[in-house]
Amino acid sequence: MGEIPLRDFLGDDFWAKALARPKKEGVSDVLAATYDYILDKLGERIDDIQERGDGEGIAIFAEGREILLINVGIKFLRIYVHPTSGAEFDPRDEFAAERFRFWDSAYRKTTGKYVGMTFWVSEAPHLEGMKRIIDRIPQKAE
Repeated sequence: MGEIPLRDFLGDDFWAKALARPKKEGVSDVLAATYDYILDKLGERIDDIQERGDGEGIAIFAEGREILLINVGIKFLRIYVHPTSGAEFDPRDEFAAERFRFWDSAYRKTTGKYVGMTFWVSEAPHLEGMKRIIDRIPQKAE
């Protein structure tokens, strides 16, 4: 990502809007913790981070392709894990989160696993589930 540190890539104006967007208490803290965890785990792989909307989302790219999208909502974060991330999920997996959904279109018959999903988080207890999901994404490109 050149000379800009990943943590500083999104401007103060974006963060002010993104952190003010949630109306449910604690969601802003969950956003900050989620973003920090993603950067800590995937920082070497990330090559671009883009703002979406007016504080409404963060798109994270690796190898020029979007691998994660964090939508900042009024009551929760909705996080998309794209097949391009390299993550795999067993259909029996369970995660501590507001809710989660594997994408039918991202099921691979050859492995019996899903490679794409959406999950929602809004409270500190959901952070462990978020970490388990992010940990499924390879830290280096395969």
